[in-house]
Amino acid sequence: MPYDPTDLERVARGLTRATVWAVMTLIKVLEDSLSRDPYKRRSPPPGNGPPE
Repeated sequence: MPYDPTDLERVARGLTRATVWAVMTLIKVLEDSLSRDPYKRRSPPPGNGPPE
């Protein structure tokens, strides 16, 4: 049974959106736990912009 390319695109887009959402959530959770970590100064969390 051949796949309809539009269905494949829809699935791929949904998977991509879910992956991005999961990564963003994971980063947010990690940043929250790092902000409570006294040793976070060694590596600042990403997303604060370039260091210059």
